[in-house]
Amino acid sequence: MPIKVPTNYCIHCTLPADYCVCAQAPSITLPKNCTILFHPREISRRNSTGRLLKSCTNIKSTTWHRLKNQHQEVEFAKHTLIFPHSNDSKSQDNPNIGSDHFLWIDSTWQESHKMMRQSTWLQNMPKYSIKNTHSDFRLRRNQKQDGLSTLESLAYWLAEQNHQEQSLALLQHFNYFQEAFLRARQDGLLK
Repeated sequence: MPIKVPTNYCIHCTLPADYCVCAQAPSITLPKNCTILFHPREISRRNSTGRLLKSCTNIKSTTWHRLKNQHQEVEFAKHTLIFPHSNDSKSQDNPNIGSDHFLWIDSTWQESHKMMRQSTWLQNMPKYSIKNTHSDFRLRRNQKQDGLSTLESLAYWLAEQNHQEQSLALLQHFNYFQEAFLRARQDGLLK
């Protein structure tokens, strides 16, 4: 019986070492103050595009917790939330384009809606909707048809901020990551 050799995983992209994409990662300085708000479960997911963003941009990050609502409301008081436009009365489509502080939620769509329900401050934040809603995210099931991954939304936001080269570099890295992830999954190294 062959002995199974443990696989080493990259601490940045989380892929098996032989599939690591970090050498091809762009190094992007974002034009504004950008932060990712991770759902507590998202940070440990190997297919988290927010974690991938952290490895190739200067984006800040923190973890959401429903018991820290008061603290996080103060911390993000000047931020605009990147979130799809909805028809509810609290949602405004791109009311604060001149903002210098932007916040992304990194989670599944179900978790992000739960975070919104449990955090009134998130519901009440000014929202910026990305106009491009075409997603190429292939690593998860049950995706919203018009939903973007965190990385895609930041890349499309960069394009809307007139930073097309950085946007394209991120999207190319994202596709490279997905291909490597799917190969590693096919080879039985990822679930």
